[in-house]
Amino acid sequence: MRTLLFDFSSESKILISFSCGSDSVCLAHSLLSFVTSSSNITLIYFDHGLRPSEVNKEKEFILSFSEQYGFNHVIQTLPVQNYSKEKGISLEMAGRQLRYDALDCYSKDTHMTTILTAHHKNDVGESLLLKLFRGTRLLTSPIRRAFELSEGCSVYRPLLDTYKSDILLYLSKNKLSFCVDSSNESTRFKRNLIRSQDTLFKEVNSSYLNHLLDFSEYQNRVDNYFKAKCEGLVFNKCEEGFDIKLDLLPLHSDLELEYSLNFLLKQTELKISYVNASQILSLSTLILTKKTGSLVFAETTHICVTQSRLVVKTELEAPSFLAQIENVPGVVKLDEINTEVDISVIKSKPLVPLSTKTIAYLNYDHCEGKSIVVRSFKTGDLFQPFGMNCRKKVSDYFIDNKVDRLERLRVPLFFIDNQLAWVGGYQVSNQFRITENTKNVLKIQVKTNEK
Repeated sequence: MRTLLFDFSSESKILISFSCGSDSVCLAHSLLSFVTSSSNITLIYFDHGLRPSEVNKEKEFILSFSEQYGFNHVIQTLPVQNYSKEKGISLEMAGRQLRYDALDCYSKDTHMTTILTAHHKNDVGESLLLKLFRGTRLLTSPIRRAFELSEGCSVYRPLLDTYKSDILLYLSKNKLSFCVDSSNESTRFKRNLIRSQDTLFKEVNSSYLNHLLDFSEYQNRVDNYFKAKCEGLVFNKCEEGFDIKLDLLPLHSDLELEYSLNFLLKQTELKISYVNASQILSLSTLILTKKTGSLVFAETTHICVTQSRLVVKTELEAPSFLAQIENVPGVVKLDEINTEVDISVIKSKPLVPLSTKTIAYLNYDHCEGKSIVVRSFKTGDLFQPFGMNCRKKVSDYFIDNKVDRLERLRVPLFFIDNQLAWVGGYQVSNQFRITENTKNVLKIQVKTNEK
């Protein structure tokens, strides 16, 4: 810790991510030896809204701790649960993303250039084991000593060479109290499951942890070697999205090819949030066996292998559309998907199927005078497919009928009085089926205009 901290000026203004736990208390207190005034240090505490019974105690603690040692302090609330649901990510990942966004915003507002977090050596070991259990092919350390959060603002981790046992010893010697986060005991979080069951973290100074860290350091060197070899590899923009010629890839080595693909697909302009080892292996196998095909890497991204190119077909933003159908008969344009909807009422029952790729026939007796809305697909949409007496998720219907993930985003869904009546081009709802007693038929016709 001493070596890293001497890189800072004693006059530096420092922001510490402060949880009130043992690690952040140790970090904040030990900094007092390196700064001319504790007033140059600000502790920022985040209320994630997940532990209401403990938060008040922690807020009282940061207030008391700051007053005792002369620190500034800030308390911010983060909507972790809502963000987790909105983005479809875990609570852990949602909390991490929101924390770093908040640290970035606060440091910019207050012109601070140095942020410290209290990650330590055992955290690195836990993260490495998590990566290993998730099937990583390259066991590099996921916790960096320092990185630039944004222009002019960097994050440092001074305790990264410090064992948890040494932190607890420091607190004991200095008679420092701290708060205990009950969520750290919950085994529903994978990290806690590893922490509670593996002897690696019970014998914190054991050789097991050191061997794991040494191996990771070796892997970091391998990582740097491959990165240097990949520097010239870039995707070019093309009509479909992005592409690169296959003969530019290292086809002589499966390991080097896998690493190159991993490197390429993490380029920021592709906006692929996550790439796992099995996806890379599948893509590599396609290329090395000289086969063509495509893989889905995200809701809006396809990776295609042709005879000569690797193509990333991506829609950076999924088309979202919503239109109220005011008049029947009438015409509505959906510019987002380049489609026109023509709605009319007919008296005779159709002799053709109730739903085709472009036309649907519905029982208008059930919907006359009710609001009709057409919009894009959303996760959680339900309907009762024709011939069924129970509801089904539209997403499950798409999977069962092998509807391409990109295509799903362009399928118009027609709602009558908030009930899904037609999955455009696929299936009508049983609730709006035509029966022997139907007198009026609603005809919906969709036409996609050629660009």
